[in-house]
Amino acid sequence: MAVHAGVIPALVELLKGRLTWVEQRVAVRALGHLATYASTFPAVASHGEILELSMQLAMSALEIVYSHFYQYVDRRLSYHCESSYSRHGCVELGVEES
Repeated sequence: MAVHAGVIPALVELLKGRLTWVEQRVAVRALGHLATYASTFPAVASHGEILELSMQLAMSALEIVYSHFYQYVDRRLSYHCESSYSRHGCVELGVEES
């Protein structure tokens, strides 16, 4: 159903860095999930750039996290909130959206 709705090209665009590294990470996870099913694997595999883009993201992830968040003590909590699935706990802690 998702494949027929055109989700794979949209996820590939996210993976290309149209937004932030957080969205890129979500796109990789979603594509990986779709690739685990025999019925959707061929549709994912037909986009050859996914592997290259995923490898680039994996190789740059530590540098991105360090340079944008971890090196700044005041941004560490924001990073953890941004990288989690739910911001509910961050709102309770008073962490503003970035």
